[in-house]
Amino acid sequence: MKKDVNSENLFLLILNDIEGLEIINKKVFPSLSIELIDNDEDIILMNPNMMSNVEDIGMNPKDLKNQLVVSINFPKGKVNNPCRLIVNLSDENSSKEINITTNLEIN
Repeated sequence: MKKDVNSENLFLLILNDIEGLEIINKKVFPSLSIELIDNDEDIILMNPNMMSNVEDIGMNPKDLKNQLVVSINFPKGKVNNPCRLIVNLSDENSSKEINITTNLEIN
């Protein structure tokens, strides 16, 4: 993963082949949270549930297996690098989850 990011660009995190979530009535109920924290522990970006649109209705597990794309726009201004990106994909109906953490330099 490229760790030097231009704040003017769109950053894409692509997750492929996600499976294993609990299936209820032929649907899965994922939750995706994202945090970007700078070196001073200030929160730059936070969204506790980027998949709130499927929170109650669920989604076809095949759609999640194909590809999940997370797009991130960084706020303008100076940040205290390095920043820590924390992404958590969890299953609302089980304890299964995927955690991704990486450091980014935002220019």
